[in-house]
Amino acid sequence: MQKYIYGDVLLYAREHTIKEIQEFFCFPSYNATKRYLLKHNIMHLAESRTGRNNPNYRHGGKHTRLYTIWCGMKNRCYNKNDSHYPRWGGRGIQICSEWLLDFSNFQQWAQHNGYADNLTIDRINNDGNYCPTNCRWVTVAEQNNNQRTNRLITYNGRAQNLKQWSEELHINYGTLLSRLDESKWSIEKAFTTPVKEG
Repeated sequence: MQKYIYGDVLLYAREHTIKEIQEFFCFPSYNATKRYLLKHNIMHLAESRTGRNNPNYRHGGKHTRLYTIWCGMKNRCYNKNDSHYPRWGGRGIQICSEWLLDFSNFQQWAQHNGYADNLTIDRINNDGNYCPTNCRWVTVAEQNNNQRTNRLITYNGRAQNLKQWSEELHINYGTLLSRLDESKWSIEKAFTTPVKEG
């Protein structure tokens, strides 16, 4: 199990089942989770989260795409075994406690802020946390334009990534990349030199 503060487990146990606690805090097994909860005298909280007392019963969202997105955020930020952890949790990206501890809060925010099945969650500031003021719903293409690995190029007073310039100038992305990186052309020359046909 990762090193978690007892208070975090206590708060989470108030709203989640033993199995959910095991998955979220990466306990090695269901029984290891129960032993931890018993040791800290909070087993009764998790045991009460069944049936109609379980928040998943109330929000009815456990098998939805939105719930999968919520679980994905938690894994990227807190599960060191997740392949995406180094680029999220490993960089200090976290989820606000309002969302982290209660899916229904995240669900409600999503439904009132443009969620649709063809959109994905995007952090406006890539160095910021998952929270209502730093998140939005965008298409995959829009999200790709907002990746921290994108290289912004300013030309004629406007900053865009190279993919966006490629689309606007109707010059192949690979051609622009080659002109700038391999041939070491200036931005002006790379963007204004016509592409030879054939």
